[in-house]
Amino acid sequence: MITVVIHKAVESDFERMDFCVSERRKEKIDRLKRCDDKLLSLAAELCVSAAARLCGLGASPVNYGYYSSGAPYLLGTNKHISVSHSGKFAVCSVGDVVHGTDIETESSKNQARLAEFLGTAEGVDPVLDWCARESFVKMLTTGIEDIRKVRFDGCRCCFTETGRGAHIKSFDIEGGKLCVACPTDEDIELLYI
Repeated sequence: MITVVIHKAVESDFERMDFCVSERRKEKIDRLKRCDDKLLSLAAELCVSAAARLCGLGASPVNYGYYSSGAPYLLGTNKHISVSHSGKFAVCSVGDVVHGTDIETESSKNQARLAEFLGTAEGVDPVLDWCARESFVKMLTTGIEDIRKVRFDGCRCCFTETGRGAHIKSFDIEGGKLCVACPTDEDIELLYI
């Protein structure tokens, strides 16, 4: 089972920052110039905190580190996490298996240019295509530069060169798409906070 914690960022989230955000995240938020970016970064941290509580890790702020690929992990647990944000939404997924999660709002992408860049198949939503591919490269921790080497058929992604693949579960969210990539066919639970 993979649980995806979803949060729609609101201005009042800033009131929670002092007691649930690590000093490292506060510094990152302070460096951001746009208020919307600060709010999304905070919302992502709120999702990570909620995911940590699901793993039995208590109080905020959460202790986590980063792999060399830049992917985050929770300290003190063997659970895997993946974090994403777009538009007004942030998500953090948590599970026992390696996975990748991405959320994309449709307004954040020029769909025609995106379809051309990716080589999206006829009849496939380019935002869904991007979201599925990004969740897949997050799962593999290879980096976004590999996104054009991935093919998406509607329910699976695979590397065109190696054939390595993953199951993709997709969900419609307000104004966009949410995708989870996993090497096994896992159940997905959505939890709105």
